[in-house]
Amino acid sequence: MGENDDSEAKLEASAKSLLYRKAPSNHIVHNKFLIYVDASGTPQAVLTGSCNWTPTGLCAQTNNAIVIQDKLVAARYMAYWKKLQADETAHEAGSPFQDTALRTFNGTGKNLNLDSGSDDATTLTSYFSPNTPKQRSKGKGSQPFPVDMKDLSDRIMAAKNAVLFLAFIPGTPSITEFAAAAQKANKDLFVRGCVTSPDAAGNFYYDLEGTSPPKKQKGVKSPAPQDARVISANALGETVPKGWQKELLKAGFAITHDKIVVIDPFADDCVVVTGSHNLGYQASYNNDENLLMIEGNKKLAMAYATHVLDVYDHFSWRWTVNHGSNVDANLKTTPDDWLNWYFDAQGNIKTAQLKFWMQATV
Repeated sequence: MGENDDSEAKLEASAKSLLYRKAPSNHIVHNKFLIYVDASGTPQAVLTGSCNWTPTGLCAQTNNAIVIQDKLVAARYMAYWKKLQADETAHEAGSPFQDTALRTFNGTGKNLNLDSGSDDATTLTSYFSPNTPKQRSKGKGSQPFPVDMKDLSDRIMAAKNAVLFLAFIPGTPSITEFAAAAQKANKDLFVRGCVTSPDAAGNFYYDLEGTSPPKKQKGVKSPAPQDARVISANALGETVPKGWQKELLKAGFAITHDKIVVIDPFADDCVVVTGSHNLGYQASYNNDENLLMIEGNKKLAMAYATHVLDVYDHFSWRWTVNHGSNVDANLKTTPDDWLNWYFDAQGNIKTAQLKFWMQATV
């Protein structure tokens, strides 16, 4: 009995049809989207995001989901779904998995104008994976930028004020390297990120420093890179303040499972990037994925920025306690004690994050 047998039986009974996509090793069937089709067969809306529709995905990891009620977006997702269906049918008959027809369809993004119901002029760029001519080589040579990651990297490099992100295990190259390149180019850029993988957080640090991580040695724990701008999710360990319960760090394999990038959330050309895509080369080359870049919707951008920094703040304090020397993990009890963290004696803002939020008032 497989763990999904009960769910498959319910789906087949409801839909009268079920296609099981079987991926070979080094490929992941990773989409999480649902298309609403009306009684006439016309696609009307799409739900997508990072969240697996499981108790763990809903209750034990950080995740996001978005519903887009737009016929053009829904029709594009339906076209992709049919390409996946055709590719799987051909694969079961002996053709290569993720064959040429699917990769060709995915090889270019599509720009769509959305009616956001507000004064914001919202545009959406849709990408699907795999979108490269061939799967990723096992060799160590450089490989071409996938079309979606090239767009993402370019947008991050063009950021004027902030780049915020959450990711699981994005691999390399990925969002962490793109963010490091932008930070090197603009030292005043507010960059904050949280990932599940310590190695991914390290990639940001080493790229920023222009160095390489130390070679791993059996039985020797590698030193944690000391940069609190991009961190891996972690618990308080043995430094739990008195009266606090010890935290559960993992439920399943992931902690931070979001795949989000927010660029300049208070600007007219703000960008929100979301979907199932892990935000790195591997997903573009080898996985079934979907990715959206939504530009110009400030309300959406601020909502996603709030979520990203909510998660980042939760884990950054734990990171500071675990990596700092003689850090007091208890909450401050007097106004001066905790306000001094944010303001100097003249009332000037001291912290980068508060300066970032104050941009919203301009």
